[in-house]
Amino acid sequence: MTAFLRIPLSDESVEALPLPDIIVDCLDNLEGRIALTAYASRYDVPLVHAAVQGFSGQLTTFIPQRSACPLCALSGETSKNNAPIPSLGTCVSAMASIQATEAIKLITETGTPAAGKMLFFNLLTNEYEALNLEIDPACIACSDHQGRAR
Repeated sequence: MTAFLRIPLSDESVEALPLPDIIVDCLDNLEGRIALTAYASRYDVPLVHAAVQGFSGQLTTFIPQRSACPLCALSGETSKNNAPIPSLGTCVSAMASIQATEAIKLITETGTPAAGKMLFFNLLTNEYEALNLEIDPACIACSDHQGRAR
């Protein structure tokens, strides 16, 4: 099922969503990401997260009950600065291509998803890095739902 939403995501609005097979996070604010990640965790739905700012981007794949979510890395930092973040269109396109490839790998069960890793790139300096993510037992998004199946 494909759903495109033009409503602000919150804990309340996300619960009205139909249950998808996979979630691709293209959000631009922390509140929506928290709600969407909690939904993915609660209903055991894989989530491909990506974010872009300027020339830089990050990506991870969250597989509930098996890997850290994108918010586990925050370690309690939840300052909500919802100011628009300028991004270069070519960086958004590059990250969208990687994100779409992650979704295809999950759907086709091919290759190795970026679960448990946060991939970073800086296209200004051509630096690329992958860091291992650990599940945070106190995570604001997934800690209440790890271990539950849908």
